[in-house]
Amino acid sequence: MPNQTRLLVVEDQDRIDSVASKLADRKFEATAVDRDQAADIGLSATGQKIQYQQKVYDQVILAGCVRWTPNFEINKLKLSQTVLALSDLETWQPFSDANQQILFLNGLFHESHPTVCGRVMRAAFKLQTEYGPKGLRTLIFTHNLKVAEDGLEALYQACQKAGVHFVKFTRTRPEFEQNEKGAVTVRFIDEASGQTFYLQPDVTVVDESLTAPADLSPLANTLRLERDVRDFLQADNVHRLPIGTNHRAVRVADALRGPLTPQEATSDYANAALAPLLDKAETVDPSNAAAINPNHCIRCLTCFRACPHGAVVMAPHPVINAAWCQNCGICVAECPRHAIQMIMADQIRDSVAPSNPTDETPSKRIIVFGCARSAIPSAKLARLEGHPPDPPFRLVEIPCAGALSSEHLLKAMAQDMAGVLIVTCHVDNCHAGSGNCLAHERVEMVKPVLEQIGVDQRKVAVATVSNNMGAGFTVAVNRFAGQLVNE
Repeated sequence: MPNQTRLLVVEDQDRIDSVASKLADRKFEATAVDRDQAADIGLSATGQKIQYQQKVYDQVILAGCVRWTPNFEINKLKLSQTVLALSDLETWQPFSDANQQILFLNGLFHESHPTVCGRVMRAAFKLQTEYGPKGLRTLIFTHNLKVAEDGLEALYQACQKAGVHFVKFTRTRPEFEQNEKGAVTVRFIDEASGQTFYLQPDVTVVDESLTAPADLSPLANTLRLERDVRDFLQADNVHRLPIGTNHRAVRVADALRGPLTPQEATSDYANAALAPLLDKAETVDPSNAAAINPNHCIRCLTCFRACPHGAVVMAPHPVINAAWCQNCGICVAECPRHAIQMIMADQIRDSVAPSNPTDETPSKRIIVFGCARSAIPSAKLARLEGHPPDPPFRLVEIPCAGALSSEHLLKAMAQDMAGVLIVTCHVDNCHAGSGNCLAHERVEMVKPVLEQIGVDQRKVAVATVSNNMGAGFTVAVNRFAGQLVNE
């Protein structure tokens, strides 16, 4: 099949064959390798493909099974015959003596996760329903019970009905003492009555955390993948869900993107199989992608550092992989030598060029630079809903607020415009990850320059909307115009 998508799947050794076969069933040429070999994966000599053992691939799927770390240290407990990790209890043999008290710890000294909370409640529910009639008692000590996951609220109610006792701590925390034999004594204050109680559970079950794998860091660094605050391979960006990354050629599945339920993990592989098909429909037309003019480039690597999608590669000088470019225009705005061309960037430049005189003097006009993913849809919605902004304004579509340079802002003001407003995405909701933040930074950079030349700083501003905020767009423009009138 000449146009068959070639996938490289990085998985745990015990699962690579099954994953590769699932993808092969969907008519992809899939090669699976163990995660231990991930360090050998890199870019081809041209920088246009992922390469492994002299063979190039269109996409790489990074996956892995869950690897839990018990929270013994944070709870100041040690593993013993009566202190177990949650994973150990889930594979525990039935009790010889059911007349016991089992204490579960869930997120007492750290923020838990719904997946972990679900595991704790399922384990407690199973023990309580099986051995409760024989005298077993289960308790769950928790701070914030995370039930924001399908079925967990119902599971919580089922646990209570079965006899699982929940103790929630808000202002205080229990204190644990563990003797030489490993037995635990718990001292805690009942927050309702203020009384102090002591508890000596027969078994204490410690919750667990899912930690990011360190063995994929070299590959993540090579592909310049954005990570979340816990170092997982999928950034905290809603536009990356379900399995996307900032790099168009890389997908992450299962535990490598964070704690997931078994159902979510299974869905990830189905999504991974569909991703290449969706990418063919969403890929930027190469003629619209950014391109570096080698005659103007001085190899300062500003574009390499600025590109949020890993599309600028060294081969050996900087080039832009058109298949990976997502047309945000950030590299164009950042390039100090104007060595990068892009059709949309040319349109931005033309929009701030001196225009022919019109009946409407520029000093009465506002120019609004609108992000194509948020501001433009909200502006269209405002018009369709019948409440467009009141003041005269000129709307200029930009691919991302990060594509607007400080030079663009100054040139717009040089036309004696009434004001320049950038309407972009909300914080943490930018498709490029940082385009909206760059817009704020550039406005702050321009303000001192305007002050030096005697122009009111309030004539340049940033507002944020989402793509369904028609009224929000109108309010932003009207508020900005009102600020200019009252200057």
